[in-house]
Amino acid sequence: MNYADSIVGFQVVERIHEILSQLAKKGKAPMTYGQLASQLNDELDADLTPDGTRLRHALGEVSRRSHEREGCMLSVMVVLAGNSADGKAGAPGGGFFRYAKELGYAFEDVDAFFVAQITAVYAAFARR
Repeated sequence: MNYADSIVGFQVVERIHEILSQLAKKGKAPMTYGQLASQLNDELDADLTPDGTRLRHALGEVSRRSHEREGCMLSVMVVLAGNSADGKAGAPGGGFFRYAKELGYAFEDVDAFFVAQITAVYAAFARR
């Protein structure tokens, strides 16, 4: 069973969607993986780590749902705090871009794709 399919995972996915959609609706800057994990741990006692598998699975589910419903990846609203082997500060981690390709997005330039996705998310959620 995927973490997102468990009861706690379902609650985490729902709460992530609420948090990120509110950021987008209000035109706020993205939050870091650490900030998101900390907020979820405080609110749901979720025991998540910023670079952990459970948070990645939950963000993947949020992306899948928003891709199907709004045509964009809401998890673009979560970014790295500092440069790492998986990406650069202020942008999503490498898993975001790998999953985007699994969902059928075609791009070569990750920076341009990031800008396109964040623009699409702000536009989609501003209408709500």
